[in-house]
Amino acid sequence: MKNLKLIFMFLSLAVCIVIALFLLSKTGKASLVASKNNASSSIVNTQRIESVEKVKIGGIEQWIYLTGNDTSKPVLLFLHGGPGYAMMPLLHQNNRELEDQFLVVNWDQRGAGLSYSKDIPETSMTLKQFVSDLHELTQYLKSRFGKKKIFIVGHSFGTVLGLEAVNKYPEDYWAFISIGQVVSFVENEQLSYNFALKTAKQNNNIEAVRELEKIGKPDNTGSYKYDSGYDVTMKWVEYFGGDLYGQTSTEKLEDQILNSKIYKDSYDKIEAGWSFSNLIFNDDNVFAIDFRKQVKKVSVPVYFFSGKHDYDTPFELAEEYYKKLEAPKKEFVWFENSAHFPFYEEPQKFNNIMINKVLPETMNSGEMAGKWTGTYKINQTEASFTLEIQKNESGEYVCKFIFGPSQNNPDIRNGSFSMNASFDTTSKSLILTAKDWIERPEGYEMINIKGTISNNTMSGGIVSTSNSSTIGSLTAQKQTQ
Repeated sequence: MKNLKLIFMFLSLAVCIVIALFLLSKTGKASLVASKNNASSSIVNTQRIESVEKVKIGGIEQWIYLTGNDTSKPVLLFLHGGPGYAMMPLLHQNNRELEDQFLVVNWDQRGAGLSYSKDIPETSMTLKQFVSDLHELTQYLKSRFGKKKIFIVGHSFGTVLGLEAVNKYPEDYWAFISIGQVVSFVENEQLSYNFALKTAKQNNNIEAVRELEKIGKPDNTGSYKYDSGYDVTMKWVEYFGGDLYGQTSTEKLEDQILNSKIYKDSYDKIEAGWSFSNLIFNDDNVFAIDFRKQVKKVSVPVYFFSGKHDYDTPFELAEEYYKKLEAPKKEFVWFENSAHFPFYEEPQKFNNIMINKVLPETMNSGEMAGKWTGTYKINQTEASFTLEIQKNESGEYVCKFIFGPSQNNPDIRNGSFSMNASFDTTSKSLILTAKDWIERPEGYEMINIKGTISNNTMSGGIVSTSNSSTIGSLTAQKQTQ
C-alpha cells in the first residue's frame, strides 16, 4: 500500500508519441484516442471510446483514461491506491469485458502518474483536497455524459477517497465497490507487520526475521523505530504473497503497467509522482482515520471485495468493518485465490460480479427489473420465455421478450421482440406492451402482458395486440445471481 514501490526496469529508449486519431469501424462506430498533450476531447456522436485526456480539476491539470464500447453505458470511475500507485491502463488490459457494460474511467490522482507536476503545491496534498478533486471529477463526468449518478470503485488507498465521497455526496453514486478496504492506517500497519514476522518465522527465513525484529512492531501511532520500517514491512509482505497470492514480487504486474502505450515514455514522471504522493501522509487526518468510528452508516449500496490472502490491507479489518457498517444494501465477496489485487488476480470472477450482480442490483434496482424465466400458454399451447428488464437512468424500463420451445412443446420456434413497460410499486401490477420485433419467426404475432409480482414470482395474462382480449396466461420466476 503506502510503501509499495514501483519497480522500474531499464528498457531500450523509444519515443512513443500518441496522436489524436479517429478510427471508423466497419459498422461506422467511432473510436477516439486523444493526444496526451490535448485538452479534453468531445465524444459527441461516438459510441466506442478510448481516450487519454487531461482535465482541470482542483485548479491543476489531471489525467483520465476513458474506455468503453458505448458511451451511453453507466460510468464506472476507478480510484487507484498507493497513494501514487498509478495504474491507468490495467483494467483495459485485463478487464476489458467491463467495457461492454460500463464506460470505464481511470484517473491518475493529484500528483500521481501523468497527473504529477513539480508545480503542484505540496500544501495541496491533503485528504480534504483529494476528496474535493474526486467530487469535482464526478460532477464533470455526470455532466459530460448526461448521467444522474455514476459507479465508483476504490482500490486500497482509493477506498479511503471512495468511502469519504459516498458518505459526503451519496446522491452522486449508484454504488461503492471497495477492493482492499482501508479501515485504520495504524492497525493496518500493525497487522501487516504481524503477518510478515509470523510468516518469516514459519518459513525459517533468518534474513526476514532479523530485519523485521530490528525495526520492531509499529506503535499505537503507526510509527516505527526507524523510517525504513515501512519499506521493510512491505518488502516482506510482498515477498510472502500478501500482495499477489503465491508470488514473491509484484514486478510482473508493474512491468505490465509501465510498458503500456500510456506510460511507456513517462517513467521519470511516474517515479517522481510516487514519491510526491506520499506527502499526503503528512496530513494528520490520514493517520487519524478509523472508519469504524467515523463512518458507521452510508446511504448507497456497498460491495466489499477482499482477497483471502490480502495483507497489504489485511482482510480481517475489512471484514470487521463490513459487519458494523450500515447501508441500504451491502455484500462481502471473497476472492479465494487473490491477495491485494482481485481484479488482476481473478479478472473473470471480478468482471462477472460487476456485470451480473452489482449492475442489476443497484442501477436496475426495483422489483420488476431483472431477468425472469417461465412459461406461457395460449389455447393450451405452451412455450417457454425469458424476459429481460432493465431500468435506465431516466427511470424508464427497457424490456426484451425471448420465447422458444418448452419441455411440453418442442415445436415452438425461437423469436424475440422489445416491449414497453410500466410498474405500480404499490399494487405490484405491471403492464408490458409489445413494441418491435427483434427476431420474428414466420406466422408469429407479438403479445402484451398484464400481471402482478409477488415474492419474485410474476403471474398474469397474455393479451392480444389486435383486440386487447385475454388469450392466455403466464408465470415466471425472477432469477437471482
